[in-house]
Amino acid sequence: MSQRASSKFASRFKLITSSVVLALLASVSSVATACRSSQSPQGDVAVNAPATGVVRSVLVGDGAAIEKDAAILEIAVASQPAGDQASSQQKDKTVQQTSAASVAARNNVVAAEGEANRTLVELQRIEPLVKRGLASQAELDKARAQSQDAQARLERARERVKSVEQQRSEPSAPGTPPNEEIVAVRAPIAGKIHQINVQAGQQVTAGQTLARVSGS
Repeated sequence: MSQRASSKFASRFKLITSSVVLALLASVSSVATACRSSQSPQGDVAVNAPATGVVRSVLVGDGAAIEKDAAILEIAVASQPAGDQASSQQKDKTVQQTSAASVAARNNVVAAEGEANRTLVELQRIEPLVKRGLASQAELDKARAQSQDAQARLERARERVKSVEQQRSEPSAPGTPPNEEIVAVRAPIAGKIHQINVQAGQQVTAGQTLARVSGS
């Protein structure tokens, strides 16, 4: 093979190699772009129903701070206990779940009290500044609204504690079918409740999105 032919062959080989490399780079870029687009732009996590049943109670409200694995709501799922032993196990499980709901409700009160105190302190800080012309009326209105909202959430949290404690003292209350299992739906991550999609008494199906939690 002559030197000239060899040079042409080498140039053609480099051109083919460059084309293959560019094609591979374009493919990798497309895959990376597709992966990024599949991520949730809100960054929140959906909480789905583990089974078909009826929502018995919603333990937290929109905007509430919540720890990982804390109960968000409870679903009554139809079960078929076999004999007295299964019935006893069901009662024990219900007691444990009610106790867990009580702990979650009390934790929610503690968090709500902290938020109520924080917003009240902020309101008390801004009020004299407005009088001295160092803060605007809009800032005062915003602080007052936040304080009132936090107080309202605190009252709801305290009412929830009363409700749970009443359920604990009356485990065999009329109207509760003996063949129901109460399943607690828990937060997959720590953060804030971004959205509650259901309410007490509502029928839900397995896999249905019940709430969304945004990471802290």
